[in-house]
Amino acid sequence: MARRLGVVLALAAVVLLAAAGAATAQSKPRPPNANGPKPKPNPISVKCSESPRVNPYCSNQRMDCPANCPQSCYADCKSCKPVCVCNTPGACGDPRFIGGDGNAFYFHGRRDADFCVVSDRDLHINAHFIGKSGHSGMSRDFTWIQAIAVLFDGHRLYLGARKTGTWDDAVEHLEIILDGEPVYSPPTWSKAPSGPPAASPSCP
Repeated sequence: MARRLGVVLALAAVVLLAAAGAATAQSKPRPPNANGPKPKPNPISVKCSESPRVNPYCSNQRMDCPANCPQSCYADCKSCKPVCVCNTPGACGDPRFIGGDGNAFYFHGRRDADFCVVSDRDLHINAHFIGKSGHSGMSRDFTWIQAIAVLFDGHRLYLGARKTGTWDDAVEHLEIILDGEPVYSPPTWSKAPSGPPAASPSCP
């Protein structure tokens, strides 16, 4: 049970932190005189953390994140290449779901509404979406996940991103409640992951 809870917490943390970051980025107004496409951020550098004895070829090799995910990748020591977080099974962004077979699909949802994300005999996950109205003439809202609720093994788990106007790495933005009791995350959770995200619970 502890291992399963750890997997669920890790997955939910990745989803919500990514969603909160996307929400903050989308909420920042651009200067009136800003023309053209929004400039892309510089890629971060990641490295393989395996020891030279285990992986002499790739150990401590530094590599830049790909252009399509300059701020969210990890070093895959096996292939010795940077891999986008959103290219691994789970959920990411606003949101993009990736299955175990690698197929991805996007879910637009509706702002201020709840949706069932996973429904299984032993696992149920609901997601609360927030967002803002699309441009004039658009038939949908811009949405992202603000919180998820998980039912598993007779337990109730809530994970939610606290609303913030400006992102601050020193402030805890994730609220976790397990069976009605608050759970306080370790300080290291606020740091960027150095390896692949935990695999999401799978459905038969």
